[in-house]
Amino acid sequence: MNVRQAGVLLAFALSLSAHAYATQRRGSVAFDYGGTMTAAQLAWCGRFDFVVTHDPLPPAQVRALHQQGTRLVLYEWAVAFYASLAESGSWEASLLARKRGLLNDRPLRGGSGAADADAFYFDPSTREHAVERPAAIAARLRAIGYDGVFLDTTTAESVHPEALATLQQRHAERYDAAFAEFLRNLRHELNAGEHGVIITNQGYRASDDVLPYADCTESSGRGTTARTAGTASTT
Repeated sequence: MNVRQAGVLLAFALSLSAHAYATQRRGSVAFDYGGTMTAAQLAWCGRFDFVVTHDPLPPAQVRALHQQGTRLVLYEWAVAFYASLAESGSWEASLLARKRGLLNDRPLRGGSGAADADAFYFDPSTREHAVERPAAIAARLRAIGYDGVFLDTTTAESVHPEALATLQQRHAERYDAAFAEFLRNLRHELNAGEHGVIITNQGYRASDDVLPYADCTESSGRGTTARTAGTASTT
């Protein structure tokens, strides 16, 4: 065998090795907010350890992804909820009815929320948020067969200025310190039910308060020690 033939064989062997690695290697986290998936999307998402969806997938698709070794994580706006999503009978609707656990009596728009949708911000220093919300999230995950929750736009920087001003008038405690109590209780609720995954976004902004309870975080920031998984988006 001459040098040229040996080089060709080596290149071919390396190509096969790289293909095998790419075929076997799983991704960390994928985000798919498109609703019910096609067969091709299910196959693609099944290559990831975690898949975050905005709304629950149909039970058959949940089972299909679980069979591929993928754990499912449900989107949750960390600091607030939209009035349109507070369906009758939901835990969020009960907060509006009781007028408890919230920082604003009238709906707010803009900030980290949409400019054309009414939002209500959680008061993290209340029992409703620290105790009831973790239990409500865990119950929903059990009902839909999901494995965890993705908390989007955490920390005080994501709270509407008017709502944050109300918190500062009511409580001496920092927003993120109070939110950490919710995370601590959520960690306990999820682990107790074996739905143990918590993924956060922007957690690096209050790393001491948020990241001890997160399995990974999107947007780690520079110079932090966030445990950040690789991400991919699917459409």
